[in-house]
Amino acid sequence: MPSSLGAPEILVILVVALIVLGPKRLPEAGRQIGKAMSEVRRWSQSVQSEIKDVIDVDSDMSRPTYSTPAPVPTPTPAPVPTTSPLSEPTATATGNDLAASSDEATATPTGNDLAPPPAADPPGDGTAPGAPPSAG
Repeated sequence: MPSSLGAPEILVILVVALIVLGPKRLPEAGRQIGKAMSEVRRWSQSVQSEIKDVIDVDSDMSRPTYSTPAPVPTPTPAPVPTTSPLSEPTATATGNDLAASSDEATATPTGNDLAPPPAADPPGDGTAPGAPPSAG
């Protein structure tokens, strides 16, 4: 079964139509067939456009939408408290106080500052550190 009509097939159809309808009714039948075919084409195009619209809407819904996310604010770290001896007052320092403390920090140590602290009584059996234990 061929999918399209060739010239011989169309000629056979016209001869049969001429015999069946006659020469007076053939032009009227041709107009009606032409109108019917144009109506079928319009209907076919409208159905195709509706199907395409539905497919486009479905594909738009199924496609993930990508958007840039809102920037996440980074948490600010809590301030680290500075430790200071409890005996010192927590008042604000003046310029003279800061200069004095910087002089102390950059001062050269004296001979007394370099001496090791005096040793306390060592715990244990009373022998000097590093000496072998007495047997006795």
